[in-house]
Amino acid sequence: MAQGFVFKLQSVLDYRGEQVQQAQQMLALEVGTLNNIQSRIDGIDSEIDQVLSNVPETPDGFDLVTAENTQGYIFTLKKKRQMSLSELEQQQRMVQRCQEQLKERVVAQKTLEKLKEKKETEHQVRLDKIESEQLEEVALRQYQGF
Repeated sequence: MAQGFVFKLQSVLDYRGEQVQQAQQMLALEVGTLNNIQSRIDGIDSEIDQVLSNVPETPDGFDLVTAENTQGYIFTLKKKRQMSLSELEQQQRMVQRCQEQLKERVVAQKTLEKLKEKKETEHQVRLDKIESEQLEEVALRQYQGF
């Protein structure tokens, strides 16, 4: 860091950093919810597969009441799955919005960081120029003193 450099917008830069962290946390929460919904769908799919695998293939073990109950249960599972798929789509849109918000906040933060770097470089160039002028003056005085 350049000696004596103070970035006047440091508090804004710090705030932007906090906003980025908040957006990252929100995205993590939403992705967690998305994963939970996907797990629920996977569980329903497994349950449907399990129920279907227990249905007898031969008429000997076929029971009409059990078949109707199984059919009703599968229908209920498929409705739950469809509702969960709708919820999953909605959650995917939420995750996408969070990703966009995070991207916007990162861009805003990076913009300020670049401005800070530019101002710091300008400050260092001014300091170097002053130092160079002072060294030239000292050298000139020494030369005139001889």
